[in-house]
Amino acid sequence: MSTLAGALQEFRDTIKSQFAPHGSSSTIGFEIGSPLTVPDQLHARAVEILSRVANVVPRIVDSYFERGDRTLDGMYQILLLGSQSAPGTDPALFEAIKSQARIAFANEIGSLDGPSTFHPVAAIPDTWFNPQVAGNWSHHRIVGSDNAPSGSAPVNPKLEKWLVAPEAIRPLLPEKVTPEQLQKIHSRFHEIVNPEPPVAHGARFVRGAGNIHLSREALRTVFTALNPGVAVNENQFGDLIRHVETPQAAASFRRLRLGHVPLVMAAAAAQNGAAHTQGPNDGHAVIRPTREPANFSELIAAGTTPKQVAARGVSIEFDLCVLSLSRPWYSSGLLVLPNWFVPGFRQGDFSEGLDGPDNDGLLNAIPIACILTRDVRITANWTPADVDAATTSVAVGPFSLFGRTFDMASGSLTIPGIQAVAWVCTNPKRLPPMDPP
Repeated sequence: MSTLAGALQEFRDTIKSQFAPHGSSSTIGFEIGSPLTVPDQLHARAVEILSRVANVVPRIVDSYFERGDRTLDGMYQILLLGSQSAPGTDPALFEAIKSQARIAFANEIGSLDGPSTFHPVAAIPDTWFNPQVAGNWSHHRIVGSDNAPSGSAPVNPKLEKWLVAPEAIRPLLPEKVTPEQLQKIHSRFHEIVNPEPPVAHGARFVRGAGNIHLSREALRTVFTALNPGVAVNENQFGDLIRHVETPQAAASFRRLRLGHVPLVMAAAAAQNGAAHTQGPNDGHAVIRPTREPANFSELIAAGTTPKQVAARGVSIEFDLCVLSLSRPWYSSGLLVLPNWFVPGFRQGDFSEGLDGPDNDGLLNAIPIACILTRDVRITANWTPADVDAATTSVAVGPFSLFGRTFDMASGSLTIPGIQAVAWVCTNPKRLPPMDPP
C-alpha cells in the first residue's frame, strides 16, 4: 500500500510535468509549507510576501529544500559590486552591462509594513493570491506506492515525519490562519527556539552557514572596510575567522563564516567608492544582511519533535499552482559574460556550474518557480500513533497543519488555505568565471 514517501515522489513527478518547458536540469525541493495569506487582496502585499520568502540561496538534498544562511540578493550583490574585467581584455562591453545591472539593482520597493525595502520578485500568474481566479489552479489526486518508479530518486527521510508541536503551540493548531495568527505563531516559536540575541559585529562573522574562501589580503580588506582606523592584528583575525583546513582549500586561504553581514560586499562597495551609513551605536558600517529573518518553515523545524509517519494507503488531494518567478534586478546578462573575476574569490566559489543538486558554491541554486498548494486533503489508514500525531503536530511532510481538521471516520486530514510547499531551482554557470590575476 502507498506511503507518504511514495505519494511525495508522485507529487514531485506531477510538478516536473507542469514545469517541463524549463528542462530536465531543474531541481525540485520540498520544504515545510509556509502559509501565504493576503487578506486585503493587495497586489503590492502579495509581491512583498512572495519576494521575501523567495529571497534565498538553497541547498537541495534528496528533494529537501534547505534554506541556510544566504539571501539571493546578498550573494548577487557581492558579484555585482566586486566583479572586474580581466586584464588584457576590452572592458567596454563588461562595464556597459555592469553599469545597467547596478542601476537595475538599485530599484528596490518600499515595504507596506515599515521603513524597509526589498528587491521584488515577479510571479506568473500574478493573481495567485486571488481566490476568485479559478484558472490559476489545477486539481490533483495523488496515490503513492511502496516502490518508487524506475529511475525516481527517493525523498529525504525528513519529509516522512510528523512535526509534533510543543505544548505552548498546540492551542493554536485548529485556528484559522490569518496574518495576526501567523505573527502569534511566529512569536511563540521564537520564544521556544530562543535564538541568540544580536551581538557585537565581530561575533556575527563566526555564525551562520555561508562559507567563503578568502585570502589573508582579502580578509584584511574586509576588516578594514568594516573597522576604519582599527589596526589589524593576529588576535583580531582569530576572533573573525574559523580556521577550517580542507583538501580543496589552499593553505593560504581560510574560511570566513558569514552570519548576518555580507563582508565582501562591504569591501567591494568600499573599493567602488560606495558610501556606508554609520550604525547608531558602534560607528561601523551598516550593510545589507545576507539573510532574511528566520521564516515560518525554519522556526517550525527548529521548535518541533519529528515522529515517523507509519500510515499506509496514503492519498493526497489538492489544488496546485506553479508560479514562474523572475527578478528584474538580477542581470543574467552580466553573469554569463566571460573574462571577469572578483577579488578575494576563486573561480567557481559562487557556482561550480554543475547541473542539479551537486552544484556547490555561494550562489549554487536559484529558485525559479514556487509550488503552491491549496485546500490539501490527506487520506490514509492511520495508525493510533498517527492519529495522536495528527492532532498535536504543526506539519506532516511538506504540509503545514495550522487550521486543519481531522475526520476519524474517513481518515481524512484537511488543511485549508494556500501554502508554499516546494521550489523549482536552477543552477547558474560557473561563477566567477575566472580566478583573480
